[in-house]
Amino acid sequence: NPTGAVTVSINGGTASATPAAVAVEPGAAVTYEMASLDSDYLFNGWTVVGGYTPYGFNAAANPLAFAMPNRDVEIAPNLTLNTFTLTATATTGGSVNPTSQSIVPGTEFSVTATPTAGYVFTGWTVVSGAAPTGFVATENPLTATMGSENLAVQANFALIPLYKITSVTAAAGITVTNGANAANARAGGVPAGTVVTLTASAAVGYTLIGFTVSGATDTDAAIGTVTFTMPSADVTVSTTSQLSARTVTATATTGGSVNPTSQSIVPGATFSIQATPSSGNQFYGWTVTGGTTPEGFVATENPLSATMGSENLSVQATFGPPLYKITASGMNLVFTYDANAEKARTTGVVAGTPITVTARPMNAFFTITSFAPFGGVTDTNSAIDVVSFVMPAQNVNIIGNASL
Repeated sequence: NPTGAVTVSINGGTASATPAAVAVEPGAAVTYEMASLDSDYLFNGWTVVGGYTPYGFNAAANPLAFAMPNRDVEIAPNLTLNTFTLTATATTGGSVNPTSQSIVPGTEFSVTATPTAGYVFTGWTVVSGAAPTGFVATENPLTATMGSENLAVQANFALIPLYKITSVTAAAGITVTNGANAANARAGGVPAGTVVTLTASAAVGYTLIGFTVSGATDTDAAIGTVTFTMPSADVTVSTTSQLSARTVTATATTGGSVNPTSQSIVPGATFSIQATPSSGNQFYGWTVTGGTTPEGFVATENPLSATMGSENLSVQATFGPPLYKITASGMNLVFTYDANAEKARTTGVVAGTPITVTARPMNAFFTITSFAPFGGVTDTNSAIDVVSFVMPAQNVNIIGNASL
């Protein structure tokens, strides 16, 4: 009887046959079974790859049984590489892509974790299966080599810590305005590393002299702007101000000068002005010609020293010829002064001013016995109770007396 040969091609497994002989009698029962299979392969039936297809050949059967035909047969098992499932999940605060993959063992895979707003990716956790080759928990995207089993990984996310500007102190006359990211930093907070900007402006009459942030470094040199990178801690912002300098203007009448003529003085500070009469003149006093009389102002003081108020100030020094004064005294007498004499008695008058002073006894029991000016002047009135003279360039004493 002729015999046929059965040939089996196998990759990734071994097969056993009955009968074991390579040459098989026609009509003999032949059985082939996949006896073992590598874990990376799947058996998917049989295929006739050469020769004659035997009668009753069932490709899906295992064991495979058929009657040997009268010619050669070449068969092979259909083996495909096995795949395993990679499942990726995410905690609250993010997502992963893809969520599921079928991967051949030994093949590299990749999974990307994406945090949602306000969250940060913190790392991967192997939920089930063995950690694959190349697995790095902090790597994103995660890239590793698939092993010979199903694998589940989880992406972990956490809320990003937020830090705030807990207080903004605006000094008198100062307005602080939010710049980049400042509104969020003053409300709910911003992540560390966020660049924050605020600006400050001064109202009329005020000057911004300080604008600082505590707990961070201001990187903007401009006095009116604070720019800083939010640290991993809350910060505070503060401003300082002062009243803007006001102007003191000093002028002089004919007969003298003042120094300085103009000054910029911060309210509350003390200022000083010197009045200097020219030759043949004297300083009479100060007059406020604009603004409010400042604290400490004394009209006759020279130099003038006073405290600056909150508005501009103008003063004038008055000069003129020297002024001379009179004094009147006497026992048991009462004196009456004309207008010039009254002025000479109080503030003084210039030389050449006519002066008249009248005396009367303090009661009817006294009689005036003498009443005359002294100091090189001549009384031009012959009445015993009246003194009249022209004011000389010196002070004058008038002396009288009354007796019983």
